[in-house]
Amino acid sequence: MSSVDEIPQPHPTNTNTNPSQPRDSHSPNHDVSSQPINSPTPPDSRAPISLHDATTLPTESNPYITPAPVSDPAPAKNTLDSVKDVLGRWGKKAAEATKRAEDLAGNMWQHLKTGPSFADAAVGRNFRASLDTVLHSAYIGLGGSRVDDNGSISKVSSSESCNSDDEEDECVSIDALATAISHVILKPQFRALSTKFSGTQQAMASFDSFSYLTQREAVEVDESLMGPLGFSVDQLMELAGLSVATSIAEVYKPSDYSRVLTICGPGNNGGDGLVAARHLHHFGYKPLVCYPKRTQKPLYAGLVTQLEALSIPFMSVEDLPSDLSDDFDVVVDAMFGFSFHGSPRPPFDDLVNRLVSLHNQISQKRSVIISIDIPSGWHVEEGDVDGTGIKPDLLVSLTAPKLCAKKFIGPHHFLGGRFVPPAIAEKYNLILPPYPGTSMCVRIGKPPQVDISAMRENYISPEFLEEQAEADPINQFHKWFGDALAVGLKEPNAMALSTVGKDGKPSSRMVLLKGVDKNDFVWYTNYESQKARELSENPHASLLFHWDGLNRQVRVEGYVQKVSDEESEQYFHSRPRGSQIGAIVSKQSTVVPGRHVLHQKYKELEQKYADGSLIPKPKNWGGYRLTPHAFEFWQGQKSRLHDRLRYSPCEINEQKVWKVERLAP
Repeated sequence: MSSVDEIPQPHPTNTNTNPSQPRDSHSPNHDVSSQPINSPTPPDSRAPISLHDATTLPTESNPYITPAPVSDPAPAKNTLDSVKDVLGRWGKKAAEATKRAEDLAGNMWQHLKTGPSFADAAVGRNFRASLDTVLHSAYIGLGGSRVDDNGSISKVSSSESCNSDDEEDECVSIDALATAISHVILKPQFRALSTKFSGTQQAMASFDSFSYLTQREAVEVDESLMGPLGFSVDQLMELAGLSVATSIAEVYKPSDYSRVLTICGPGNNGGDGLVAARHLHHFGYKPLVCYPKRTQKPLYAGLVTQLEALSIPFMSVEDLPSDLSDDFDVVVDAMFGFSFHGSPRPPFDDLVNRLVSLHNQISQKRSVIISIDIPSGWHVEEGDVDGTGIKPDLLVSLTAPKLCAKKFIGPHHFLGGRFVPPAIAEKYNLILPPYPGTSMCVRIGKPPQVDISAMRENYISPEFLEEQAEADPINQFHKWFGDALAVGLKEPNAMALSTVGKDGKPSSRMVLLKGVDKNDFVWYTNYESQKARELSENPHASLLFHWDGLNRQVRVEGYVQKVSDEESEQYFHSRPRGSQIGAIVSKQSTVVPGRHVLHQKYKELEQKYADGSLIPKPKNWGGYRLTPHAFEFWQGQKSRLHDRLRYSPCEINEQKVWKVERLAP
């Protein structure tokens, strides 16, 4: 986006008699000691280290840094300084490489002092992008760069620059520093700095190096959580079940996958399933629970009572249909977790086999399978050893993925458990993706490839009938806009503005509505932008509001004029001072050589007006108002039979009124 006003966009009682007992240790087959434990061994410090095992890179100084305000770049300098200690152990030219690392640290430190923010320099909005940024600086700092004829700098890969034996030592230095910086960036303490900038891009773990727990580590983590860290088993179970339910809702919407069977085991994995079933009910699903071996402890009895109070039915194994796909859209596998070992005993052996056969069905639509933390019957570390186990479509790992998750090949892998304290992350060197917004789950790994032609939403909405529509479309707009505000939609004033220039070519962009009265819709922008040029050539335009959470759209067509200078002046000075400076800095829609140019100009103006003096409105900045001559209100409905009501002006008894007509969907 180009304008600043455009879219850039109570604790329950712990019923566990042994608080230190692992949360998953209630399985009847629990015997962790009999399981082989795969403890990872530290890599040879002399061998090359990849991003995946970089957390074990040996250093004399502690590479951890303490989260600090973004305005304080000191942690970044400490981090880069620590790279020198790491780098000194690498390469044939350790002394020279260390000197180069010092120069790089100094250069980066200087950039952090003069740049607009630490985030832009090192973290940004996406870990992969930030890693690339810092590594790019590393290559430049170590000579691994080229300067083009026009003066721009481009990175040279180590393989490209290392094309002769004479340059081998240099390449070792470059790669060593790249590895060292990667190691530090991926540390949880460093990543904590970026949580302020988390968004949808950052939320999905686009990098491949996140952590996996062994069985022993998973047990130790639960013991720590329910010991010195003060968590209770029922608290963790509630968080886990909610994470599972939200993960399911991310992929399988209740409009298409409403019938959910949850098969619960006797331990805490089963308890997670009971909690998930309750939340799915509140999310609009129709859950049913199969709980063949009920645990009589108060915690589990309470969970059953809660489900019964919601009239959620329970079904015995014997009453389950022979073909689960006939009655259920989703089957949740909540039988066994990470403390399970051996082979499932009746009746769970039959239930596991039914889920295996369910996956092997060849039908137009079969039930999808969701496994909680561990697909039941899998080895916690080695996975589906013989290849005959459950193959879930969605795996919800809890706290951190277990080693067996590496063998998961289904299309959807989510992480739940937004409660990991820093002490746990430090002790186990956990590299976990940040959670988006207020979500209780986050997708890890790449999303599956999809058939775009098959993507559609089966809308479920109340009917929008003519007799319900307001006579005045502005009043109807205010009513729907109020609904969007009431349900908490993000930026309901965001609208797509479409214009057409004299060449007849249309263009669209997102802007923010800043005012609406009985006659006009108002927004502000740069008068030298593309949209402004097109509006000067053709003042007819269209606005589109899309309120996805309500299955609604509103389209407004009309004639556009500039607002008065007085109105523009008044609104300009109501904006945050940073936005006012941004309006001066941005020569909207013109080509700039790089973002650094904008930052430099912004910093100069920020210093100029640091005394709080009035910031003058640019002459080329102001507002527009669109006077409508047509409206369409759209409400999504099932089977694509959407409601579309069009308002068009007409005269009755020499008075302008609005005629309401229904359009075919």
